[in-house]
Amino acid sequence: MPKCVPGLEIRPAGGEQLVHDPVTGRIHVLNAMAGRVLTRCDGTTTLAQIVAEIVASTSAEAARVERDIVSVCADFREKGLIS
Repeated sequence: MPKCVPGLEIRPAGGEQLVHDPVTGRIHVLNAMAGRVLTRCDGTTTLAQIVAEIVASTSAEAARVERDIVSVCADFREKGLIS
């Protein structure tokens, strides 16, 4: 279960999310869906649950949503946003 690293500052900015990592000083700009995924990375919600929530609220195909979420979470891990 993915979990945001402690201390991230996440703020809405128009239709995007700004994520500031005070440890590294880096700022990341996420689109609305990536921001939604990041906020669900709470250490208790599984990737399957995140996929199901997004599929239920959109008309997107489950397999595509799953691929996209796995990819974005890999990107988050690479950037040190989740563990």
